[in-house]
Amino acid sequence: MFKSLPLILSTLLKLSSLKVIAFEHRYFWKTSRRAFCKMSGEPEYNLRRIFKGSKDRYHGITVSSIEEPCPTSNFSSTLTESLSEWKENSVRGVWFKVFLNDAEWVPILAQNGFEFHHAKSDYVMMCKWLPEKGDICNIPRYAHTMVGVGAIVVNARNELLAVREKYFERPNLKLPGGYVEPGEDIVDAAIREVEEETSVKTEFDTVVAYRHSLAGIQFGCSDIYFILSLIPLSEEITKCDHEIASCEWISVTDFLHHPHVHSTNRDFVRKYLSYKSNGLKILCERNLHPTMKRPQSVYSASLSSNNPGAVGLHTEEITTEQQNA
Repeated sequence: MFKSLPLILSTLLKLSSLKVIAFEHRYFWKTSRRAFCKMSGEPEYNLRRIFKGSKDRYHGITVSSIEEPCPTSNFSSTLTESLSEWKENSVRGVWFKVFLNDAEWVPILAQNGFEFHHAKSDYVMMCKWLPEKGDICNIPRYAHTMVGVGAIVVNARNELLAVREKYFERPNLKLPGGYVEPGEDIVDAAIREVEEETSVKTEFDTVVAYRHSLAGIQFGCSDIYFILSLIPLSEEITKCDHEIASCEWISVTDFLHHPHVHSTNRDFVRKYLSYKSNGLKILCERNLHPTMKRPQSVYSASLSSNNPGAVGLHTEEITTEQQNA
């Protein structure tokens, strides 16, 4: 054993020398490449070997084809070297946001084990989980729930605002409403939908209920439908010709017994009447998330008898600086 010790030490020294030489070679190549780009005016991406990307708190990296352009002819080699570097640095998830003009990247990414995560009108997002063992892939699925809103709008004469959709499978008389837009609050969505469909202006009163459907929804998504009570600020109706066949103020009693109103909408209105008679409200408070520092809406139940003067919507003043914190 002791006789082989000098041989072992000699081998280790040789390996160390090779690592030093390799490091010096790589450092020299990078610095000379940057110097060449500055002197020649050549874009650095033409010679770049590693994608920089943006890091996230989960030890992942996202590369955007707009922020880091790379010719298709160089993309495969740049990707190979980048993947090697990221594995050495224990990067976990790698994301490529590929815009339409760089669509030729897509098959190359697929050949290197990337999968489609989601797509929008102007880009596709592809991802790959790098750890090969000991770290289970926890890349989340893309958004899988659609969110909609419906509004119960009742005036001082106890009349409810109801609409008939222009396109339908069977005759219907329903609550105005629709889907929540990306980044939109459900209160704002309900107020917007009512105004778009009927031109009636409203303000928030209370959340009444929500329905969660799990089957038969578009694009393989489940569906959450929030029902809000809104107070009318105007009553003159001008229907949206694009979506709505007709809209009207109808007495609450007539709505509850109308043959074209389905049972779920009847239940929503009954719950609204029960809340009103018992002084129950589900209020909305808008503030900043304590750690993420992003605007959020918190909904909670309140009995008006225990909370005199309670209003449906309370908003803390959120400054631009706080939103960007």
